[in-house]
Amino acid sequence: MKRLYHTVNIIPPVANAFGGTVVTPPINMKNWQHASFLLHGGIGGVGTAQVTIEACSDISPTNVTPVGFFYQECINGDT
Repeated sequence: MKRLYHTVNIIPPVANAFGGTVVTPPINMKNWQHASFLLHGGIGGVGTAQVTIEACSDISPTNVTPVGFFYQECINGDT
């Protein structure tokens, strides 16, 4: 039976997290229906980032396909 919701902290809150290209390892969604990915910016973080979520067929990752997603930005506090 699949569980409903999975929350994943994909990038820890470190300084300059977006100073270069960041690629996270594949996340196994076998037992989950939906996921929320938390992306934190660290203090003094610089640079810009383009976020792309991709589906793949194995851990390599092989057969990568971009997946559409919704996002919400939280500048400060609980929004």
